Amino acid sequence: MLVIDDDTALLDVLRPVVRSAGYNVFATTSSTKGLDVLRFDTHNVQLVVLDFNLPVLNGAAALEHVRKLKPGVKVIGLTGFKGADLPESFGRGVDQLLTKPCTNSHLVACIQVLLGDALAQTLHIL
Repeated sequence: MLVIDDDTALLDVLRPVVRSAGYNVFATTSSTKGLDVLRFDTHNVQLVVLDFNLPVLNGAAALEHVRKLKPGVKVIGLTGFKGADLPESFGRGVDQLLTKPCTNSHLVACIQVLLGDALAQTLHIL
C-alpha cells in the first residue's frame, strides 16, 4: 500500500493504525516521491491512499500517473474538499472517496474491503 499525503501528522497517526491492521505501507508527503515508489515497486503496491490537495503535483494529476503506471491498483481518495470544490475527474477516478477528517476505523475498513484483507507486513515511511 502507498500513502501520499502532505500532512505529516496524518501520516504519523496512520503508522500504528495501519500496522495494527497488518498492512505494509510506503508513505510519503510528496506525490512525485510516491509516484517513484509506484514506478519502481509496482508489485508491492496494491492500494494507494491519495490526498487531493498536494503541492507540486496535485491529487488529480497524480491519479492520472497512478492509473498509467499501474492501471489495476485500488485508490482511496482522501480530501478535505467537498462537492463542487473537488474536480469531478478525481472523484470519478478513485475507487473510494473519503472526506477528512475520517475515522481510523473507517479508513481501515475501506482498505480491507478494497484489498480483500490479504496483505500484511510492516510500515515504512519515506
